Amino acid sequence: MGAVPAQYRQLSVSNIAWPSDQDDEALEVVRDLGFDGVELAPAKVFGDIHSVPLEIVRTYRRKIEDKGLLVSALQAILFGVQGAHLFESSETRERMAVHLGRVAEIAGALGARACVFGSPTLRDPGSLPIATALEIAVTFFQRVAPHFASQGVDLCFEANPPLYQCRFVTRTQEAFDLVERVNMPGVAMQLDTGTIFANGEDPGIIQQVEHRIGHFHVSEPNLMPTGATGVDHAAVAEVLQNSTYPHWISIEMRAAGDWIRDLQRAYALAHSLYRGTRTTT
Repeated sequence: MGAVPAQYRQLSVSNIAWPSDQDDEALEVVRDLGFDGVELAPAKVFGDIHSVPLEIVRTYRRKIEDKGLLVSALQAILFGVQGAHLFESSETRERMAVHLGRVAEIAGALGARACVFGSPTLRDPGSLPIATALEIAVTFFQRVAPHFASQGVDLCFEANPPLYQCRFVTRTQEAFDLVERVNMPGVAMQLDTGTIFANGEDPGIIQQVEHRIGHFHVSEPNLMPTGATGVDHAAVAEVLQNSTYPHWISIEMRAAGDWIRDLQRAYALAHSLYRGTRTTT
């Protein structure tokens, strides 16, 4: 269910785009607009993912699929987690690793193919030299990669621009370089148009890193409604159209006042610009 012909990329939208108490209505709107799937912030749906039984997770997946949709990916996967941090100590890394192991199980149960690792505050290197931070990060992601690979899922590391108070891997090229060093199944990179726009990056970076992209977000700085800020999506979409990226295109934006109108506008933009026929297979 929810599949489209193979020559087209599938289009999804994150559930942070609507209020939690309007989930049922939102899924109907998403389906009726023509989306193929939804991306989930798991805590928004399930609360504490360490407490929710996997059967409840599978029940939610059936609810999505009964509407003709699929779960494309998970995001905000470290939201609300206490005591987890990539660099503070071995104990905080252990807490993060344990949590990510559970994220991988949840993603597998939902049929998602990607999990987005953003969390700028949980990867602040503090006073660590950048070379030391990179070594720690590579070792950590090599450790957790098999958990995701075993579920058929990629943990996708996302460059977060300084706009979001991020101090480690702020540019698309840096995310690519990190994933290249990890170089294991189960870890890929997240490509985010909001990062490209916020950093003023050349859209051509997409083709330079395309073989490591595991998931693609259509977003705008500060997660404003897609199509609302006047950024040049057409230039980015043109590069994507000529790339070999084969996976989901997912809209990421925060819920605003008229969330249904925002979904309509975002779908129209993403469908017309980003969801075109691939030029290669």
